[in-house]
Amino acid sequence: MKNLIWLVILTAAAIFAGACGKKAEPAKPANSNTTATAKPAETKPAETKPAETKSDVKPAATAADGDNIFTHAEAGIQFEVPKDWKVEKDAEVLTATAADSSISISFWVPKESTVDEALNALDAELAKSFKDIKTTSKAEKTTLNGMSVINIEGTATYKENGAMLEWSAHVIDAKKPVYALSFAAPGMYEKHSKDIAAFVGSIKKIE
Repeated sequence: MKNLIWLVILTAAAIFAGACGKKAEPAKPANSNTTATAKPAETKPAETKPAETKSDVKPAATAADGDNIFTHAEAGIQFEVPKDWKVEKDAEVLTATAADSSISISFWVPKESTVDEALNALDAELAKSFKDIKTTSKAEKTTLNGMSVINIEGTATYKENGAMLEWSAHVIDAKKPVYALSFAAPGMYEKHSKDIAAFVGSIKKIE
């Protein structure tokens, strides 16, 4: 998990150059069915909720099925990436990045056996590259096309250049638990809200 999360962070780092010096109002993905509504909250460590114990899983390739539709066989999900977004994938992680590099979304199956362990590992790895990590919403459970999802959002500052960013973490209970972690320059969730809503709405469970 350590190297996997580090890879996700390195991929997301490409958006920070554009984020430097920008002052925009924070925003979040707009999709009432799939993403928890952000509520003002006091600064505090990220909250987590217990989940059923899962056995360790092995990496599985994510395959493109045409028309920007991708399938993660091990996680048991399929989704459609916006046509002008760039996609990078390996045996473990698929990352979709907006054409202007202002937002990225990464998917992977965790090796930790429980949701709590995976979220704690994520917090520790984020702290290596980011500071002033804050949550802007409580960990909240919603549903997405029949799947249970835990959502939490926040902000952080990149240690390398002081750029501020927004982050959003989602745990999707598909065939196996799958994590969707996104990073965005301030205000970019709002700019790309239509693409994000369509992207998230396309995520479905497959057998």
